[in-house]
Amino acid sequence: MKLSPMSETEFLDYIDSAIDSYSKELLHSKRFTLEQEAFKFASWEFKEDIFHDGYHTENTLVYNLVHEAQTVGIIWLLLEDDVAFIGDFLVYPNYQGQGFGSSALNQIETIAQTNGMTAIRLGVFKHNQVAERLYRKHGYSIYKKRETDYILEKLLD
Repeated sequence: MKLSPMSETEFLDYIDSAIDSYSKELLHSKRFTLEQEAFKFASWEFKEDIFHDGYHTENTLVYNLVHEAQTVGIIWLLLEDDVAFIGDFLVYPNYQGQGFGSSALNQIETIAQTNGMTAIRLGVFKHNQVAERLYRKHGYSIYKKRETDYILEKLLD
């Protein structure tokens, strides 16, 4: 499995599905109780806060996870100061449990180190115990506890 930079067309398709998915997670976590509020927040976060310049947002790297010419997931990384933040990480359901998530995390570590980062952080909803187990298996620990999620961190050598 390798990380392949997303094209601008793929990115535009990704953003819409990411907003839908994120708004559903926000509802599931009970951070929001109304679908409209969750969707509005998710749209703002993706389109105005994080990807304020769309595909060309500086210091933001967006990848497809590719195995044998098939896209099996996505991951993106925001580089700020000396910390990389994994903003979204998804292995599609048909490909879960096959090591693609572990491979992607290992490759992201290398990319972060190459870019001078000293740590990687990410948010994980408390209800997503499968993801939390994967991150802990890879050396992530709690950096900050919040009401509906954790910020996990891994220090890089």
